[in-house]
Amino acid sequence: MTRQLTPNDATACQSLRLRGLQEAPTAFSASYSDEAKRSASDAAARVTPAADGSHCVFGAFTGGQLAGILAFVRSPREKLRHCAELCGMYVAPEFRRRGHGGALVEAAVAHAQSLPGIRQLKLTVNASNTAARLLYQSRGFTLVAVEPDAICVDGQYYDEELYLLRFKPPANEAPAREAHASSEVFSPVEIKVLERGDERILCNVAAKVFDYPIDAKLTREFLDDPRHHIAVAIDDGLVVGFASAIHYVHPDKPPELWINEVALAPTHRQRGLGKALLNALFNVGRACDCAVAWVLTGRGNAAAMALYSSLGGIERVGDTGPGNALLGYTFALTEGKRPIYERPPEALGVAAAGWEAGATPLVTQPDGPRS
Repeated sequence: MTRQLTPNDATACQSLRLRGLQEAPTAFSASYSDEAKRSASDAAARVTPAADGSHCVFGAFTGGQLAGILAFVRSPREKLRHCAELCGMYVAPEFRRRGHGGALVEAAVAHAQSLPGIRQLKLTVNASNTAARLLYQSRGFTLVAVEPDAICVDGQYYDEELYLLRFKPPANEAPAREAHASSEVFSPVEIKVLERGDERILCNVAAKVFDYPIDAKLTREFLDDPRHHIAVAIDDGLVVGFASAIHYVHPDKPPELWINEVALAPTHRQRGLGKALLNALFNVGRACDCAVAWVLTGRGNAAAMALYSSLGGIERVGDTGPGNALLGYTFALTEGKRPIYERPPEALGVAAAGWEAGATPLVTQPDGPRS
């Protein structure tokens, strides 16, 4: 169960928050020493919902026990009333992997959408917190900025990433763009990594995204396989793009992530969605302890080559394929490090053979980087 907390939950909330600050100090800008000084009345005030909905704390419960918390705060300043922030997310380790984090975020998003005038939600997350980044991206938040050395914990500095979730304005409200009249306005698109049980999402797909009609049995088999991954771009309930991958292991190498396909509807290209989809898969790879991701594309696919280069892809030595037709890119998934090895030319294997036999290109309809 997920609900807004009340003063009756103050003691449990403060206890869980202090635990989080002790166990995961790099996940918060607040410190345990500062927070421990708060009085009981301060703790009660924190969980007292504002009458206008501008402040509240959501709690996730298991068997009556508070398992996770997330705060929602709307700015009181006139020029910032269209913005709200999520902060203080923490789920106790013994209650993780039960959907509490997702439920908290979804409850806060629904609350924001119920308040008139809110156009966007923002949050910050430690750049090294892969699990949190994946959670927010799966709920449609988009990375917009990175602040280097944002927090310092025990003498070590950590970068923080800023994420935004933008809402569509009401139908009767024209977007205010006077100061940026030349900028093209796009509707917000959700990037979601599909999981088991998400088959219904692929029931509504735009034309020219997949090569063939979606097969329900194959979709279920794909999503049931923990080594197969797919990130989709969703615009108002319609899947307008995807990127798929598989992670696998070797007796002699670290786990790898192979990017199988990237595709976007013609209506949604040149909007940065290709980057967003691949970044979502890279985060999946990191969560699966993959050191490297790699992809093949045709040498004539200029858009794909530009996309992979813009994401830091390194052209792989020896990946030429039949008739010099293929080009491979390697991505280091361990931050700050180049790939720890180069795949030998013979690693093309079945992929190159499929190309030579006239199979569908391994990567189709990619989205080039925005200018």
